[in-house]
Amino acid sequence: MALGWQDIQRLRLDELNEFMARLSSDVYLKMCLVPDFLPPIEAADFSERLGRQLVCLERVTCSDLGISGTVRVRNVAFEKQVAVRYTFSGWRSAHEAVAKWRGPAGSEGTEDVFAFGFPVPPFLLALGSCVHFALRYRVAGAEYWDNNEGRDYSLTCRAHALHMPRGECEESWIHFI
Repeated sequence: MALGWQDIQRLRLDELNEFMARLSSDVYLKMCLVPDFLPPIEAADFSERLGRQLVCLERVTCSDLGISGTVRVRNVAFEKQVAVRYTFSGWRSAHEAVAKWRGPAGSEGTEDVFAFGFPVPPFLLALGSCVHFALRYRVAGAEYWDNNEGRDYSLTCRAHALHMPRGECEESWIHFI
C-alpha cells in the first residue's frame, strides 16, 4: 500500500505506528505539541516589542505534563498580574492560568519575569490539533496583551519518529529498567 504524506497525516497514532513498523521495526511515532513560532526572546526586535506592548512571551516548552513558558513584563508598578488565556477549541471556549512572579529580568529592575503552565488534555494529542494562547498583563489600572501581533501564539500536534536502538541492548536486561 503506497501512502503519500497527506495520507500519513490523517492516520491515527496506532495506525501510524503500525505503518512505521512495516517500514522499520526500529521506528515509533510520538505525538507532541510543537510551537508554530520561534522563541520571541531570540528575535532581534524583542526589546522593541517589549517596550511597545509592555508584555512579551520569552519562550514556551511542551512536555507530557503540559505547556509551560516565561513572560517578560515592563516593571510599571509593584502590583501586577500576568495570565495566559488559552483555548483548545479555536476560541469557542477559553481557559486562563495565572502566571507566577519569578524575579527581575536584570539588575536594573525595569523588567520582571513571570512563569506559567497549564495541562494539556489527552484528547488534544491528535495529529493536527492546535492550542492557541495570548498573554495578559494588568498593571496600574490598565491591561496590555501579547497575542503574537494579532496572530495568537499556536502549537500544533505533530508526529515525531523515535528511533529505538537495536543490537546489543536488545539482549540485555537494561531495557526493562
